[in-house]
Amino acid sequence: ARPVATATDRQGRVFVAEAGANRIQRFSGEPLVGATIHNAAGLAGLCCAVKGGTEVLLAIEGNQIQVLDLDGTAVGALHPPVGDAFAQPVDISQDGQGKTWVLERQPPRLLWLGNDEPWDAPMRAVTLDLPGGDLQEPTGVWGDPLGRVYLTDKGRHLVYMLDGSGALLAYWDMEHLLRQRLRIVHQAEEDGQVTLADPGHRRPTQLYYGGAAWEITSAT
Repeated sequence: ARPVATATDRQGRVFVAEAGANRIQRFSGEPLVGATIHNAAGLAGLCCAVKGGTEVLLAIEGNQIQVLDLDGTAVGALHPPVGDAFAQPVDISQDGQGKTWVLERQPPRLLWLGNDEPWDAPMRAVTLDLPGGDLQEPTGVWGDPLGRVYLTDKGRHLVYMLDGSGALLAYWDMEHLLRQRLRIVHQAEEDGQVTLADPGHRRPTQLYYGGAAWEITSAT
């Protein structure tokens, strides 16, 4: 009933947050069999995360972010920056370096929690310097195995790639390029540019990386 997020643990079990049914289900076995492990209203983002060798679920429930064990029992909660409150968190992720990221919608904001900090430590906000100004309608965040973080902005039709400090590495205009163009990030880690042939436009398009980051709608 209106699934909004999924996560997979180290055992290969799949967790699905269903906003319409106010529940998180865990699917396991062959074939997959689901069972409700947690009930909550306002479900949004969901991810599996590890701290101190213990794997947990992080679940956005309205303006709260719960820490659940893998059986769905609440064992803690994430905390917003000191003197602040969460403001419509929409997605959550943990990168391969153990840093936890939370993306908020209103006002748009990116928060993080370090790998060496306990779950109940206050998160900190990233100062974003993005081309074109602030995020308009953020919808998703994902931390990759190398510690980079990706943001999707539905309002601007952009996908941003940031380093672990929140500095811009590259961005893509998804209104003009096909989604599979994201694969190129694994082929150009250094500053510079890559030329692609865009089947949709049938003309080459420049992607700029690192200090030369630039909007990729320029084509020749």
